[in-house]
Amino acid sequence: MSKTIALTGAAGYLGSVLIDYLRAQHWVERIVAIDLKPVPADGRVISYATDIHDGSFLRAVFAEHGVSHVIHGAFTIIPPRGMSARQMRAANFDGSQQVFRAAF
Repeated sequence: MSKTIALTGAAGYLGSVLIDYLRAQHWVERIVAIDLKPVPADGRVISYATDIHDGSFLRAVFAEHGVSHVIHGAFTIIPPRGMSARQMRAANFDGSQQVFRAAF
């Protein structure tokens, strides 16, 4: 049975490695790549350049594509210049909550 995988953080290092891995798997029908930056799309990869904080958009995308699995790889390890601890928490923790809520 083929699977549709949603991958957050798809444009990052981990995301790009995972996309290559998932493309090589015969059981993966489609990859829904989600990141602030678009990723190269093809017949199996669909790219959404969006913020993971938009839970209603994520729910709509998951439903539209019949997502069966979610890999949440969007996170900030080293904050960009000017990002406060509060902003980093919002990017990581609050964004993760939206992804998990959309998945459920």
